[in-house]
Amino acid sequence: MNSLDPEVADPLALSASSSANGGVVADWANYGVTVHSLRALDSDETLLVRCGKPEGTFRTRADASRVVVVDSGPGPSWLNIGQQGFLPEACEFIAAAAREHFGGVLAGKLIGSSSLSGALPLAATMNGAAFLGIDADAERVKRRVKAGYCDVMVNDLDEALRILKNAVRKGEAASVGLARDPTEVIPEMAGRGVVPDIFIGAAGPDVRVVEALESLKGYGAAIVAPERLTGGRGRTLLCVALSGEPADIQRVDRLMLELFSTNEKLCRWIKAVKNRVRHQGLPARACSLGSAERRVFGAAVNELVARNDVKAPIVIARDGLNTRAGDSDAVSAEEAVDVASLLDAAAGADWAAIRPAHSEKSVAKIMALAVVADGTTDASARIERMLVAGEPL
Repeated sequence: MNSLDPEVADPLALSASSSANGGVVADWANYGVTVHSLRALDSDETLLVRCGKPEGTFRTRADASRVVVVDSGPGPSWLNIGQQGFLPEACEFIAAAAREHFGGVLAGKLIGSSSLSGALPLAATMNGAAFLGIDADAERVKRRVKAGYCDVMVNDLDEALRILKNAVRKGEAASVGLARDPTEVIPEMAGRGVVPDIFIGAAGPDVRVVEALESLKGYGAAIVAPERLTGGRGRTLLCVALSGEPADIQRVDRLMLELFSTNEKLCRWIKAVKNRVRHQGLPARACSLGSAERRVFGAAVNELVARNDVKAPIVIARDGLNTRAGDSDAVSAEEAVDVASLLDAAAGADWAAIRPAHSEKSVAKIMALAVVADGTTDASARIERMLVAGEPL
C-alpha cells in the first residue's frame, strides 16, 4: 500500500504493467486479491506472487518468508519509499564522477541531465554542485520540487541559466528543474556554448540530441550514461516506521549516530539527510552499512522496539545478494547460486524478492529482503540471518 501511495509512487507506476513498475501489482484487480491474501495469511503460510499476480498461498513453516515475489523486473518496488531509496546510490554515482573528472570537488561545477528521474538533483547538490535537470514532464518536475529533491522549477532556459550561473560563480549548490523538451533545450545550449561540466543522459533516437551531445563533448563536457547508476552499487539498508511517526525514524537516526560515531561518512550522511530529505509516505531512512555494522544495527533496532522506544515495529530491509557492476549474464562457478539456496538464504526474511534466471548462463538472484523488527527474540535471530546472508565469513 505504501509503495503505491501517490506520495511515494510516480503516477506511471499506478497504472503501468508489472514489467514496467518493478512488480508491485499487475493491475488493480490483482492488488485487491493480494491485499486479501495477505490479511488471511497464517503464521506458517507463504504467499507466492509472480509478475505482480498472487499465485497462491502455500503451507511452509513459521520461520519461512511470509511473501516471496518472483519477477523479472529489476526493482523491488514493494519496498518503495519514494526518491530517498535511490539517493545513496545517486550520491555515490555523482561522487564517483567528481573523483574521476574533478578530483572529487564539485563546488563551482555545473551538472546537466536530460531527465529528473531518480534522486539526481538532490544528490548533485549534496555533493556541492549546481544542477540543471531538463524534463518534458512538467508534473514530474513539480513532484521533485514538492518532495524537496529539486530547489526550483522554471519554464525558461534563460531563467534557469541565470540562477545556475550565479550559483556556479559563488561555488554554491543549487538545483533547477527546467520543464521543457530536452531534444529542444540541449541543442540550444550547445548552440550558445553553454556547456555543463558533466552531462548525464543517453543520446536516444533523436538525431538532434545525438548531435547536441557530441557538440557538448567537443566543448569538453564529460558525458555520463545513466546506466552507470546501476554499477558499483553499495549495500543499501532501509528502515521504515510502521507507526507512520517521523519521531520513530528520528530515533533510528540517533541510534546510528550513537552506534557508529567513528564512521565519519555515515554520520555526515545521517546529519545531511535529516535536514534535507522529506518523508514520502511512511517515514523511512536509506543508508549504506557494512556487514558488521548491519549485524549490530539490526539487533539494536529490534531492542528499540522491545523497550517501546518507538511506537510500532520497524521494517528493516536490504538489497539483494551477488550485486555487482554490470549485472552480466556471464556468471562464474563461485557466483552461481541455485534457487534452493536463495530460498534458504531468504528464510529469515518476512518478505523476499527473487529475480529468476533468464538464460542458461544466468542464475536466480535475491533482489531484496525485509524483516519486521517487532522486538521479539525470534525477530532478532531472523534479522541477523537476513542482514549477513551472502556475505563472506
